[in-house]
Amino acid sequence: MAKEKAIREAQKRVQGSVLERLLLGSVPLDQAMRQLTRLGYQPNGKPYTALIACWVGEDAPSERRLETTFNEQVALLGLQALVQLLEGSVVVFCHAEQPPNGAPRKSMPRAVRQLAEAVLNRVRVQFPSAQLAIGVGRPAETLAQWRISYQEAVAAQRIAQQWRLNQPLYFADLGVYRLLSLLLETPELHNFYRETLGELADETQSNEDFILTLEAFFEAHGNLSQTANRLHVHRNTLLYRMERIAQLGGFDLDNPETRLAVHLALKIRRLLQG
Repeated sequence: MAKEKAIREAQKRVQGSVLERLLLGSVPLDQAMRQLTRLGYQPNGKPYTALIACWVGEDAPSERRLETTFNEQVALLGLQALVQLLEGSVVVFCHAEQPPNGAPRKSMPRAVRQLAEAVLNRVRVQFPSAQLAIGVGRPAETLAQWRISYQEAVAAQRIAQQWRLNQPLYFADLGVYRLLSLLLETPELHNFYRETLGELADETQSNEDFILTLEAFFEAHGNLSQTANRLHVHRNTLLYRMERIAQLGGFDLDNPETRLAVHLALKIRRLLQG
């Protein structure tokens, strides 16, 4: 028994080492392929999907407990998956068959969704006050694509954490946030946000009200009557707000290019602030 445990622990160390170097791009693909094949995986023969999960908040269970929960659910569901604790997050590469020809391919792979939901359900039972953020990348057909799937899962997980979602978030479902999430660490994204919104980017209560008005305006596709109805205000009140918004932001919403930029800036705001 002790010998078997030692073997499993040694395999786990090898698995963690090769996965970390693969995701960092510091190991040749052929070398990583040989090591993963010896561990029982077939990266170029089957599609694998990256999933990343981490606790949200300070009073959370240990990362090791989360890793154990994933391993338990992988076994219960009979899935083939690589589960590894890396830098405070649980990283999973789960084998998930692509849907048959003619079936939609944009949705999260069924096996991955089953695993994520099983873990979330288990966490709710064991740790009712704990919160978990899960991001899922798109399937990787080859080992060379594993890093891409992983980066997508990281982006989705960050957004799930910021928005405090209680369900797995799939990168392919992010829409325009797919692009914005990849620019999150760049100064240009922050500069675009502040330059586009002007004084509206300042954190004040009055600006918060104006931002909510702008969001309702875009949700109503620029229809002022529908916007007023959404906000439960008189049309004249809305017109005054829109005038103040234009003054503070220094923009003209009648300009299509400006309208697009402002709409995009609002989405960046949601990404930055959660």
